[in-house]
Amino acid sequence: MTDRQPSPVISVTGLGFRYPRQRDQVLTEVSFTVGATEWVGLLGPNGGGKTTLLRLLLGQLSPRAGRIDVLGGTPVRMRQRVGYVPQHASIDSSVLASVEDVVLLGRLTGSSWGPRYSVLDRELALAALEETNTAELAGRAWRTLSGGQRQRVLIARALASKADLLLLDEPTTGIDIHREKELLRLLERLNDRLPILMVSHDIALVSHHMDRALWVDRTVREIDAGTLNSDSLERFFHGERP
Repeated sequence: MTDRQPSPVISVTGLGFRYPRQRDQVLTEVSFTVGATEWVGLLGPNGGGKTTLLRLLLGQLSPRAGRIDVLGGTPVRMRQRVGYVPQHASIDSSVLASVEDVVLLGRLTGSSWGPRYSVLDRELALAALEETNTAELAGRAWRTLSGGQRQRVLIARALASKADLLLLDEPTTGIDIHREKELLRLLERLNDRLPILMVSHDIALVSHHMDRALWVDRTVREIDAGTLNSDSLERFFHGERP
C-alpha cells in the first residue's frame, strides 16, 4: 500500500484572463500547483500579472479560459478559507478602529449581519493576536501602528478567519530589516501548518526562505528557489530559460 500524497491546495490549468475592453491578455496558458506544505514565491516584472493572479485565486475575478481549484473547490466557494494579506490595507486611517477591531473583521462572513461578534469570535481574534505576537497592541488605534506592526496585525486578521491557505502581496515592502526578520520568522512558523503563496521582489528572501518560486509575466514558469540569483532572474526577465 503506497502513501497518498495530499492534493494540491492550488491547482491552475490553462488559465487565461484579460480585462473587459482590453485587447491584450494579462495572463495566458497559466498552469501550476501549490502543495499542501509549501511556501511558494511569486516573482515577476511590474504589470506582469501577479496581483491579477491573486485576485483570480481569491475569486474577485473570473478566468476567461482554463480552470482554478483552490482547496478542492472554486475560488468563490472557498474564499472564506483563504487568508489574504494585501500590500496596503484598505482601512481608512481616519477611522478610530482598534487593532482588535481590525482582527475581528476576519470573523465576518458573507452572511454576517452587522459587526456583532460572539465570544468565540473574540477568543479566536485574541488567539491570532497571540500567535502573531501582537496581543499587547489589541487596544491600540490602528492608525498609530508602524508598517511592520500593521502587517502582523493583518496576518492575525487572516488567521482569525481560520484560514487554510495564506496569500500575501509583498508583506515586507516598506518595513525595516529588524521588523522584516520578525515577520519572516512568523511566516516560517505559520508554514509549519499552512501553505503560503507570497508575492515578493526580494531575491534573497525568496531563495533563503521559500520552497519554490514562480515567475509571472503573462504566463507562469517555475524557478528553483535554491539557485535563484540576480543572473538567473535577469534571464527570466528576458524570456530565457536558465
